[in-house]
Amino acid sequence: MISNSIFTLCLISSIVLCDILPSPDTAAVLKLLSLMNSVDFLDGPKSVSNAKTTPTTNTQPILDQIKYYNFYAAAMYCQYQLNDLSCTPCQEFVKDVVYHTIIMNNDTDCTTLITVSSTRKEIVVAFRGTMNIWNILLDLDTMATTYPNLPSGVKLHAGFHTAAMSLYNNVVKTVDSLRGQYSGYKIVIVGHSLGGAMARVTQFYFLALNQFPGAIYECYTFGEPRSGNRAYADYMNSQHITTARVVHKADIVPHVPPTSLLTTKALGDYYVHCETEYWYVDENNQRFCDPHTYEDPTCSNSIGPFYTILDHASYLGLSYNPCVIGQPAPWLAIPFDILQPVGKIPPLPSFISKFLGYVADIAVDLLDPIIGW
Repeated sequence: MISNSIFTLCLISSIVLCDILPSPDTAAVLKLLSLMNSVDFLDGPKSVSNAKTTPTTNTQPILDQIKYYNFYAAAMYCQYQLNDLSCTPCQEFVKDVVYHTIIMNNDTDCTTLITVSSTRKEIVVAFRGTMNIWNILLDLDTMATTYPNLPSGVKLHAGFHTAAMSLYNNVVKTVDSLRGQYSGYKIVIVGHSLGGAMARVTQFYFLALNQFPGAIYECYTFGEPRSGNRAYADYMNSQHITTARVVHKADIVPHVPPTSLLTTKALGDYYVHCETEYWYVDENNQRFCDPHTYEDPTCSNSIGPFYTILDHASYLGLSYNPCVIGQPAPWLAIPFDILQPVGKIPPLPSFISKFLGYVADIAVDLLDPIIGW
Protein backbone atom coordinates (compact mmCIF):
# COMPACT_ATOMS: atom_id res chain seq x y z
CA MET A 1 0.00 0.00 0.00
CA ILE A 2 2.78 2.42 0.89
CA SER A 3 4.73 1.63 -2.27
CA ASN A 4 1.61 2.25 -4.37
CA SER A 5 1.13 5.61 -2.68
CA ILE A 6 4.75 6.60 -3.28
CA PHE A 7 4.47 5.59 -6.93
CA THR A 8 1.29 7.66 -7.25
CA LEU A 9 2.92 10.70 -5.63
CA CYS A 10 5.96 10.47 -7.91
CA LEU A 11 3.72 10.10 -10.94
CA ILE A 12 1.66 13.15 -10.02
CA SER A 13 4.79 15.20 -9.29
CA SER A 14 6.33 14.34 -12.63
CA ILE A 15 3.19 15.39 -14.46
CA VAL A 16 2.93 18.68 -12.57
CA LEU A 17 6.61 19.48 -13.20
CA CYS A 18 6.23 18.73 -16.89
CA ASP A 19 3.11 20.89 -17.18
CA ILE A 20 4.59 23.45 -19.57
CA LEU A 21 1.79 24.03 -22.08
CA PRO A 22 1.12 27.77 -22.56
CA SER A 23 -2.43 29.13 -22.40
CA PRO A 24 -3.44 31.39 -25.27
CA ASP A 25 -6.96 31.02 -26.68
CA THR A 26 -9.10 28.51 -24.76
CA ALA A 27 -10.82 27.02 -27.81
CA ALA A 28 -7.50 26.53 -29.61
CA VAL A 29 -5.94 24.87 -26.58
CA LEU A 30 -8.88 22.51 -26.16
CA LYS A 31 -8.63 21.46 -29.81
CA LEU A 32 -4.88 20.93 -29.53
CA LEU A 33 -5.21 18.89 -26.36
CA SER A 34 -7.86 16.64 -27.87
CA LEU A 35 -5.26 15.66 -30.47
CA MET A 36 -2.40 15.25 -27.99
CA ASN A 37 -4.23 13.37 -25.27
CA SER A 38 -2.95 9.85 -25.86
CA VAL A 39 -1.10 9.27 -22.58
CA ASP A 40 -3.35 7.69 -19.96
CA PHE A 41 -1.20 8.19 -16.85
CA LEU A 42 -4.17 9.23 -14.72
CA ASP A 43 -7.39 8.85 -16.68
CA GLY A 44 -6.93 5.54 -18.48
CA PRO A 45 -7.56 2.98 -19.64
CA LYS A 46 -10.26 4.80 -21.62
CA SER A 47 -12.29 1.59 -21.70
CA VAL A 48 -12.81 2.21 -17.97
CA SER A 49 -12.90 5.97 -17.45
CA ASN A 50 -14.86 6.74 -20.64
CA ALA A 51 -17.13 3.71 -20.45
CA LYS A 52 -20.85 4.17 -20.93
CA THR A 53 -23.05 4.02 -17.87
CA THR A 54 -26.75 3.60 -17.36
CA PRO A 55 -28.32 7.07 -17.46
CA THR A 56 -27.89 8.85 -14.15
CA THR A 57 -31.01 9.62 -12.17
CA ASN A 58 -29.30 12.51 -10.35
CA THR A 59 -30.76 15.99 -10.79
CA GLN A 60 -28.56 18.84 -12.01
CA PRO A 61 -28.69 22.08 -9.98
CA ILE A 62 -28.63 25.59 -11.40
CA LEU A 63 -25.39 27.60 -11.38
CA ASP A 64 -26.54 29.90 -8.56
CA GLN A 65 -26.90 26.88 -6.27
CA ILE A 66 -23.40 25.66 -7.14
CA LYS A 67 -21.90 29.11 -6.51
CA TYR A 68 -23.67 29.45 -3.16
CA TYR A 69 -22.28 26.23 -1.72
CA ASN A 70 -18.81 27.02 -3.06
CA PHE A 71 -18.67 29.71 -0.35
CA TYR A 72 -19.19 26.98 2.25
CA ALA A 73 -16.35 24.93 0.76
CA ALA A 74 -13.99 27.93 0.83
CA ALA A 75 -15.04 28.95 4.35
CA MET A 76 -13.91 25.60 5.76
CA TYR A 77 -10.27 26.65 5.37
CA CYS A 78 -10.81 29.79 7.49
CA GLN A 79 -10.45 27.87 10.74
CA TYR A 80 -9.79 30.86 12.95
CA GLN A 81 -13.05 32.47 11.87
CA LEU A 82 -15.36 29.47 11.72
CA ASN A 83 -16.56 29.74 15.31
CA ASP A 84 -18.33 33.03 14.67
CA LEU A 85 -18.65 32.67 10.88
CA SER A 86 -16.80 35.96 10.40
CA CYS A 87 -14.66 34.91 7.41
CA THR A 88 -15.08 36.60 4.04
CA PRO A 89 -16.68 33.56 2.31
CA CYS A 90 -18.93 33.15 5.37
CA GLN A 91 -20.55 36.51 4.65
CA GLU A 92 -22.25 34.98 1.63
CA PHE A 93 -24.29 32.55 3.73
CA VAL A 94 -24.16 33.68 7.38
CA LYS A 95 -27.32 35.77 6.97
CA ASP A 96 -29.21 32.54 6.28
CA VAL A 97 -27.82 30.67 9.29
CA VAL A 98 -29.81 30.37 12.53
CA TYR A 99 -27.59 27.70 14.11
CA HIS A 100 -24.14 26.29 13.52
CA THR A 101 -21.69 23.93 15.17
CA ILE A 102 -18.21 22.63 14.41
CA ILE A 103 -17.16 19.00 14.76
CA MET A 104 -13.48 18.07 14.81
CA ASN A 105 -11.53 14.84 15.11
CA ASN A 106 -8.09 15.49 16.52
CA ASP A 107 -6.85 12.01 15.59
CA THR A 108 -7.23 12.68 11.86
CA ASP A 109 -7.40 16.49 12.07
CA CYS A 110 -10.57 16.56 9.99
CA THR A 111 -13.29 19.17 10.44
CA THR A 112 -16.92 19.67 9.51
CA LEU A 113 -19.26 22.64 9.87
CA ILE A 114 -22.99 22.00 10.28
CA THR A 115 -25.43 24.85 9.82
CA VAL A 116 -29.20 25.32 9.76
CA SER A 117 -30.94 27.82 7.49
CA SER A 118 -34.60 28.50 8.24
CA THR A 119 -35.00 30.72 5.16
CA ARG A 120 -33.61 28.03 2.83
CA LYS A 121 -35.01 25.17 4.93
CA GLU A 122 -31.80 23.19 4.88
CA ILE A 123 -29.15 21.58 7.03
CA VAL A 124 -25.68 21.99 5.50
CA VAL A 125 -22.80 19.65 6.31
CA ALA A 126 -19.51 21.08 4.98
CA PHE A 127 -16.12 19.32 5.15
CA ARG A 128 -12.66 20.91 5.13
CA GLY A 129 -10.08 19.83 2.58
CA THR A 130 -6.40 18.99 3.05
CA MET A 131 -4.79 21.37 5.54
CA ASN A 132 -1.70 19.60 6.89
CA ILE A 133 0.68 16.68 6.46
CA TRP A 134 -1.66 14.31 8.31
CA ASN A 135 -4.44 15.00 5.83
CA ILE A 136 -1.93 14.38 3.03
CA LEU A 137 -1.19 10.93 4.47
CA LEU A 138 -4.91 10.15 4.26
CA ASP A 139 -4.91 11.36 0.64
CA LEU A 140 -2.08 8.98 -0.16
CA ASP A 141 -3.67 5.87 1.37
CA THR A 142 -4.99 4.99 -2.08
CA MET A 143 -5.99 1.32 -1.80
CA ALA A 144 -9.58 0.67 -2.94
CA THR A 145 -11.05 -1.35 -0.08
CA THR A 146 -14.35 -3.05 0.67
CA TYR A 147 -16.15 -2.48 3.97
CA PRO A 148 -19.00 -4.24 5.82
CA ASN A 149 -22.65 -3.49 5.05
CA LEU A 150 -21.97 -1.91 1.66
CA PRO A 151 -23.79 -2.65 -1.62
CA SER A 152 -22.27 -5.53 -3.55
CA GLY A 153 -18.90 -4.85 -5.17
CA VAL A 154 -18.45 -1.35 -3.75
CA LYS A 155 -14.89 -0.35 -2.86
CA LEU A 156 -13.83 2.99 -1.36
CA HIS A 157 -10.53 4.87 -1.14
CA ALA A 158 -9.13 3.76 2.23
CA GLY A 159 -7.81 7.17 3.28
CA PHE A 160 -10.97 9.07 2.35
CA HIS A 161 -13.04 6.43 4.13
CA THR A 162 -10.94 6.83 7.29
CA ALA A 163 -11.31 10.62 7.14
CA ALA A 164 -15.08 10.51 6.64
CA MET A 165 -15.66 7.86 9.29
CA SER A 166 -13.62 9.81 11.86
CA LEU A 167 -16.47 12.35 11.90
CA TYR A 168 -19.39 10.21 10.77
CA ASN A 169 -20.98 9.19 14.08
CA ASN A 170 -20.94 12.72 15.48
CA VAL A 171 -22.27 14.11 12.20
CA VAL A 172 -25.13 11.60 12.23
CA LYS A 173 -26.04 12.40 15.84
CA THR A 174 -26.00 16.14 15.17
CA VAL A 175 -28.01 15.96 11.94
CA ASP A 176 -30.50 13.55 13.53
CA SER A 177 -31.06 15.97 16.42
CA LEU A 178 -31.47 18.91 14.07
CA ARG A 179 -33.96 17.02 11.90
CA GLY A 180 -36.03 16.54 15.01
CA GLN A 181 -36.19 20.31 15.44
CA TYR A 182 -36.37 21.25 11.75
CA SER A 183 -38.64 18.63 10.22
CA GLY A 184 -38.60 18.38 6.46
CA TYR A 185 -35.38 20.37 5.94
CA LYS A 186 -33.19 19.06 3.12
CA ILE A 187 -29.63 17.88 3.84
CA VAL A 188 -26.89 19.50 1.75
CA ILE A 189 -23.37 18.03 1.83
CA VAL A 190 -20.43 20.12 0.62
CA GLY A 191 -16.63 19.96 0.35
CA HIS A 192 -13.50 20.89 -1.61
CA SER A 193 -10.60 18.52 -2.35
CA LEU A 194 -10.28 15.98 0.49
CA GLY A 195 -13.42 17.62 1.87
CA GLY A 196 -15.17 16.83 -1.41
CA ALA A 197 -14.22 13.17 -1.13
CA MET A 198 -15.40 13.11 2.50
CA ALA A 199 -18.66 14.75 1.44
CA ARG A 200 -19.19 12.11 -1.26
CA VAL A 201 -18.38 9.18 1.04
CA THR A 202 -20.65 10.61 3.75
CA GLN A 203 -23.44 11.07 1.21
CA PHE A 204 -22.92 7.47 0.12
CA TYR A 205 -23.28 6.15 3.67
CA PHE A 206 -26.35 8.28 4.35
CA LEU A 207 -27.97 6.66 1.31
CA ALA A 208 -26.64 3.09 1.62
CA LEU A 209 -27.59 2.84 5.29
CA ASN A 210 -30.86 4.75 4.79
CA GLN A 211 -29.57 6.90 7.62
CA PHE A 212 -32.36 9.48 7.43
CA PRO A 213 -35.46 7.91 5.85
CA GLY A 214 -37.34 10.31 3.60
CA ALA A 215 -34.58 12.93 3.56
CA ILE A 216 -34.05 15.11 0.49
CA TYR A 217 -30.34 15.32 -0.33
CA GLU A 218 -28.08 17.62 -2.29
CA CYS A 219 -24.31 17.19 -2.70
CA TYR A 220 -21.79 19.69 -4.09
CA THR A 221 -18.09 18.97 -4.43
CA PHE A 222 -15.27 21.13 -5.80
CA GLY A 223 -11.96 19.63 -6.94
CA GLU A 224 -13.03 16.21 -5.61
CA PRO A 225 -10.54 13.36 -6.12
CA ARG A 226 -11.77 9.93 -7.17
CA SER A 227 -13.11 8.12 -4.12
CA GLY A 228 -14.31 4.71 -5.29
CA ASN A 229 -14.73 2.06 -7.98
CA ARG A 230 -17.31 1.47 -10.70
CA ALA A 231 -19.78 -0.31 -8.41
CA TYR A 232 -19.64 2.72 -6.14
CA ALA A 233 -20.18 5.07 -9.08
CA ASP A 234 -23.09 2.98 -10.36
CA TYR A 235 -24.76 3.10 -6.97
CA MET A 236 -24.36 6.86 -6.59
CA ASN A 237 -25.48 7.52 -10.17
CA SER A 238 -28.72 5.63 -9.49
CA GLN A 239 -29.76 7.90 -6.60
CA HIS A 240 -32.43 10.58 -6.77
CA ILE A 241 -30.40 13.49 -5.43
CA THR A 242 -29.42 16.92 -6.72
CA THR A 243 -25.67 17.08 -7.18
CA ALA A 244 -22.75 18.65 -9.00
CA ARG A 245 -19.10 17.55 -9.12
CA VAL A 246 -17.32 20.75 -10.12
CA VAL A 247 -13.90 20.69 -11.80
CA HIS A 248 -11.97 23.91 -12.42
CA LYS A 249 -10.20 23.90 -15.74
CA ALA A 250 -7.02 21.73 -15.51
CA ASP A 251 -7.13 21.02 -11.77
CA ILE A 252 -5.09 17.86 -11.27
CA VAL A 253 -6.79 16.71 -8.05
CA PRO A 254 -9.99 15.37 -9.72
CA HIS A 255 -7.70 13.07 -11.74
CA VAL A 256 -6.17 11.32 -8.74
CA PRO A 257 -5.87 8.68 -7.58
CA PRO A 258 -5.23 7.30 -11.07
CA THR A 259 -7.96 5.23 -12.66
CA SER A 260 -5.38 2.44 -12.53
CA LEU A 261 -1.66 1.84 -12.22
CA LEU A 262 -0.39 0.92 -15.68
CA THR A 263 -3.88 -0.38 -16.62
CA THR A 264 -3.85 -2.88 -13.73
CA LYS A 265 -5.93 -3.19 -10.58
CA ALA A 266 -2.86 -2.72 -8.40
CA LEU A 267 -4.76 -0.11 -6.37
CA GLY A 268 -7.43 -2.67 -5.51
CA ASP A 269 -9.72 -1.87 -8.46
CA TYR A 270 -10.26 0.70 -11.16
CA TYR A 271 -11.14 4.16 -9.83
CA VAL A 272 -13.79 6.25 -11.59
CA HIS A 273 -15.81 9.30 -10.67
CA CYS A 274 -19.48 9.12 -9.88
CA GLU A 275 -22.12 11.64 -10.86
CA THR A 276 -22.01 14.22 -13.59
CA GLU A 277 -19.05 16.57 -13.89
CA TYR A 278 -19.62 20.33 -14.10
CA TRP A 279 -16.59 21.66 -15.93
CA TYR A 280 -15.77 25.32 -15.27
CA VAL A 281 -13.11 26.81 -17.53
CA ASP A 282 -14.19 30.44 -17.23
CA GLU A 283 -17.39 32.47 -17.06
CA ASN A 284 -17.97 31.96 -20.78
CA ASN A 285 -17.01 28.30 -20.92
CA GLN A 286 -18.74 26.07 -18.38
CA ARG A 287 -21.19 23.20 -18.65
CA PHE A 288 -22.51 19.94 -17.34
CA CYS A 289 -20.75 17.07 -19.07
CA ASP A 290 -22.15 13.88 -20.59
CA PRO A 291 -24.17 12.02 -17.93
CA HIS A 292 -23.96 8.77 -19.89
CA THR A 293 -20.26 8.12 -19.24
CA TYR A 294 -18.30 7.75 -16.01
CA GLU A 295 -15.93 10.54 -17.08
CA ASP A 296 -16.70 12.57 -20.19
CA PRO A 297 -13.57 12.55 -22.43
CA THR A 298 -14.54 15.98 -23.84
CA CYS A 299 -14.48 17.70 -20.43
CA SER A 300 -11.57 17.98 -17.98
CA ASN A 301 -10.17 14.58 -19.02
CA SER A 302 -9.48 16.09 -22.46
CA ILE A 303 -6.62 18.12 -20.95
CA GLY A 304 -4.62 15.13 -19.72
CA PRO A 305 -1.76 14.81 -19.08
CA PHE A 306 -1.37 18.60 -18.88
CA TYR A 307 -2.96 19.07 -15.49
CA THR A 308 -1.88 21.61 -12.88
CA ILE A 309 -2.26 22.15 -9.14
CA LEU A 310 -2.69 25.89 -9.74
CA ASP A 311 -6.33 25.46 -10.74
CA HIS A 312 -7.06 23.77 -7.42
CA ALA A 313 -6.64 27.05 -5.50
CA SER A 314 -9.79 28.73 -6.80
CA TYR A 315 -13.25 27.69 -7.92
CA LEU A 316 -15.89 29.64 -9.83
CA GLY A 317 -13.74 32.75 -9.55
CA LEU A 318 -13.40 32.47 -5.76
CA SER A 319 -9.83 32.18 -4.43
CA TYR A 320 -9.21 29.83 -1.51
CA ASN A 321 -5.75 31.32 -0.87
CA PRO A 322 -6.61 33.99 1.76
CA CYS A 323 -7.41 31.28 4.32
CA VAL A 324 -5.21 28.43 3.06
CA ILE A 325 -2.08 30.57 2.67
CA GLY A 326 -3.06 33.62 4.72
CA GLN A 327 -3.27 31.63 7.96
CA PRO A 328 -0.50 29.00 7.77
CA ALA A 329 -0.64 27.88 11.44
CA PRO A 330 -3.22 25.08 10.84
CA TRP A 331 -0.62 23.35 8.65
CA LEU A 332 1.34 22.70 11.86
CA ALA A 333 -1.37 20.48 13.36
CA ILE A 334 -0.22 17.22 14.95
CA PRO A 335 -2.92 14.55 15.36
CA PHE A 336 -3.91 12.53 18.43
CA ASP A 337 -4.58 15.84 20.22
CA ILE A 338 -0.85 16.63 20.45
CA LEU A 339 -1.16 20.06 18.82
CA GLN A 340 -4.20 21.85 17.46
CA PRO A 341 -2.92 25.29 16.45
CA VAL A 342 -6.32 26.96 16.33
CA GLY A 343 -6.92 28.12 19.87
CA LYS A 344 -3.29 27.71 20.93
CA ILE A 345 -1.37 29.68 18.30
CA PRO A 346 -2.87 33.15 17.72
CA PRO A 347 -3.88 34.03 14.16
CA LEU A 348 -1.79 36.36 12.06
CA PRO A 349 -3.08 39.93 12.02
CA SER A 350 -5.75 40.46 9.38
CA PHE A 351 -3.62 42.75 7.20
CA ILE A 352 -0.80 40.17 7.07
CA SER A 353 -3.24 37.34 6.31
CA LYS A 354 -4.81 39.32 3.48
CA PHE A 355 -1.38 40.27 2.14
CA LEU A 356 -0.21 36.63 2.06
CA GLY A 357 -3.40 35.59 0.30
CA TYR A 358 -2.95 38.42 -2.19
CA VAL A 359 0.66 37.41 -2.88
CA ALA A 360 -0.43 33.80 -3.42
CA ASP A 361 -3.09 34.92 -5.90
CA ILE A 362 -0.54 37.05 -7.77
CA ALA A 363 1.88 34.11 -7.88
CA VAL A 364 -0.83 31.88 -9.37
CA ASP A 365 -1.64 34.53 -11.98
CA LEU A 366 2.04 34.81 -12.93
CA LEU A 367 2.67 31.08 -13.05
CA ASP A 368 -0.50 30.13 -14.87
CA PRO A 369 0.71 31.21 -18.37
CA ILE A 370 3.94 29.31 -17.75
CA ILE A 371 2.78 26.02 -16.24
CA GLY A 372 -0.94 26.29 -16.85
CA TRP A 373 -2.65 25.38 -20.10
